[in-house]
Amino acid sequence: MQTAAAAPNKMLLARGGPRLLVAGRRGLRATARAADGNGASTTTTTTTTAAAPAAAAYVDDQIGLATVFADMPSPPASPWPSAADRAVGGEAPASSSSSSTAEFSYTPAAAAASSPASSVRLLPINYAPETRYTVDSPADADAARFPELHPSVEFWRTFRTSMPMRTGGGGGGGGGGAPSSSSSSSSLDEARAVLRDLAATSPLEDATSAAYWAYHLGRTGFFLGASFAGALAHHLVATAEQARSPNGGGGGGGGPQKTPLENLTSAGAREVTNRLAEAIALYRQDLAEVRAGSYALPYDMTAVDPTKNAQYNPLAVAGRTLAFVREAVATLDRRVKRADTSNWLESPLFPAYYADSTFHYQSGGWLTSRSSRAYEFSTESLFFGRQDAMQRAALVPLAAWAARQAGVGAGGEGLRVLEVAAGTGRFHTFIRDNYPRARSTVSDLSPFYLERARENMRAWRRIRGGGGGGGGGGDDDDSVDYVLCKAEDVPRPDASFDVVTCTYLFHELPEEARVACAEEWRRLLRPGGLVVLTDSVQIGDRPAWDASIGAFGDFNEPHYRNYVACDVGAIFEDAGFAPTMKVTASASKTWAFVKRGGGGDGGEDGGRA
Repeated sequence: MQTAAAAPNKMLLARGGPRLLVAGRRGLRATARAADGNGASTTTTTTTTAAAPAAAAYVDDQIGLATVFADMPSPPASPWPSAADRAVGGEAPASSSSSSTAEFSYTPAAAAASSPASSVRLLPINYAPETRYTVDSPADADAARFPELHPSVEFWRTFRTSMPMRTGGGGGGGGGGAPSSSSSSSSLDEARAVLRDLAATSPLEDATSAAYWAYHLGRTGFFLGASFAGALAHHLVATAEQARSPNGGGGGGGGPQKTPLENLTSAGAREVTNRLAEAIALYRQDLAEVRAGSYALPYDMTAVDPTKNAQYNPLAVAGRTLAFVREAVATLDRRVKRADTSNWLESPLFPAYYADSTFHYQSGGWLTSRSSRAYEFSTESLFFGRQDAMQRAALVPLAAWAARQAGVGAGGEGLRVLEVAAGTGRFHTFIRDNYPRARSTVSDLSPFYLERARENMRAWRRIRGGGGGGGGGGDDDDSVDYVLCKAEDVPRPDASFDVVTCTYLFHELPEEARVACAEEWRRLLRPGGLVVLTDSVQIGDRPAWDASIGAFGDFNEPHYRNYVACDVGAIFEDAGFAPTMKVTASASKTWAFVKRGGGGDGGEDGGRA
């Protein structure tokens, strides 16, 4: 999420290294070098012309939620390395059947061939003004740059999906379309594929699997229902408003404007089965990483005491659901009407692009307690309960890196972690649960979200009884700091941290702020320190989504279209980092970088400098 960043007061660095690109006012010339099969260097050049401004179109269910899946075969033996293998730089063989390797490994049919990357990037729905780090395919740039591509990268790249586009115009057409004559049989085929895929996971093979699948499928079902309830409530309010309107609520297209609910339910059975298939694939990946030792099971999964865990408290759940429905009605109404997005609060602390925009059309942007309390529920409803699992993928490179550090003891003893733009602190609870003896700092630009992060940390401690998954850990008032600051201006001395993490920030920043963040995080890290950055997938990561991936920008995400074509790896290389690992998890991707200068090309010295 975007709650901490500012416009930098320095010029962009000149591009260094052999890759990508020179941009001009009228077009883009991109040059990329990569090793061919014989290790030789090859060079390709692409020239494109700037396209028209982005069209007013969007996907009602957001990025990654409307998908069409192929028939899924049973999973073969896993090629995934265990956490121990990664720690020593080893790689499990593709035919490995060792119980220590992750189990999520099947490969569905490859996605249908997509348009050339340059054409995809310049489609009206994807187009944004070209900037220094704009490339045709960030996924291709990642493949050429990162020495370790986690098996999930190829898995999700070939996971057959599509993102049907629906317009947000005022006409009755809506763009969603009525189901075709073959929709019913197609949906049944997809439902059968989902059931076969779930059966292939052996959800009842042991107590851990049974508990995991019961919890996560329950979450998915719950948030699916909550999402429908929010859309239904908005639909009822919107249709009542249209009935009262003298012109019938037309939006300029000659008829009543379709509501998001109408668009989403135009092929409702397919929507549900598609989203379940996406969730099952992600949960298999998540559980496989738990078994591989990358991180622990979710700390609040089996803690069923309602006095400690609000997820199992019926009154708390009911209250949060009602608050979400109320927020959904307001958010969807502003979205459909393209309402004013200015914030209620002004301060010189906030950069203009932060203060002047209520991202997602949510009430008060990042600057109200109402927003901070609705955020987690809203985003989990958006992803039908998948967000936690997508974020936990960021723990994979952290675990591999920590295992190589001589100065890190049991439970993260001696580790200094900073989470930038931490928002509500939900992901930070997973960090603390896996590294309970670490010293951590939570920063954000919103005091309302920092307050919520503090509450989440207290909830984690209640569930864990004062410690973490590995035992121990001091009082959080002593081991966790909360800092109100910008992402690229953290008031801490040089080399104060071993690890910097950041989740869902970069897509809400203009490019110059991304560059400033990379430079600041390098200053904050000791040599050999780690950055783990998680955000939305980009062009090329899920090729079947490419033609409409920029649609999420219409959900009041002004920098998203630039982000999906941004070579993030190049930004960090230019700032003095070495890329190490890339992981994909459904609609999210994670990059890992180490600060150069601690020994070896990657800067990893096995301990502190």
